[in-house]
Amino acid sequence: MAIAVDVELAKARADLVDENVVTWTEDDLLECLNEAIRATCQLRPDAYVITDAVTLVAGTIQTLPAGATSIFDLIENVAPPQKSITQVDQSLLDESYRFWPGNTRQSEVDHYCADPRDKLQFRVYPPNDGTGAVVSSYGATPPTLTHSDLLPLGDQYEPALYARLLAAAYRKDTQRRDLAKTTGYMQQWERLLGGGAQAERAVAPKVSVSEGAT
Repeated sequence: MAIAVDVELAKARADLVDENVVTWTEDDLLECLNEAIRATCQLRPDAYVITDAVTLVAGTIQTLPAGATSIFDLIENVAPPQKSITQVDQSLLDESYRFWPGNTRQSEVDHYCADPRDKLQFRVYPPNDGTGAVVSSYGATPPTLTHSDLLPLGDQYEPALYARLLAAAYRKDTQRRDLAKTTGYMQQWERLLGGGAQAERAVAPKVSVSEGAT
């Protein structure tokens, strides 16, 4: 069940022992919650996944939409007959035909390559003519929350979000600034999300083991 933002903030205010709104304003805590969500989606791109059409530009190199954090998959072409798209290792394309980036540009995509070191870009084959669009699945950062919203991430991420919210709140309190608590809650947040290594495994692009794609 989705949790209301104001419910989450009220719980935080009680744990911060600030029911009289002396140290943190409502907007302060909301800012801390938004920070927690952004940080969580960066560490775990699979926490907020969008599957939607992505418009392509001319050439092989393509970029995910603004707000994206990591590519997961290219599923199919948007235009009928909605031909499916497969991922291949770029080395296979290079070995089969080193001049493939200069092939005739088309609107329909057959294959794509993804480099885990660059989570926001991918390459398509054949090179696109700038009129294509594909259905893509990718991690993203949700829009900035307001007080009337619901938490956009699944309930399984709420404990981590809450820990990160408290960490940000203690860091933001410039008078008392309890850095020990900030550090403790930051460590708890990372632990609850499984750390960077687990996050990388969760979103690593699958690698094709098929033969040449041309």
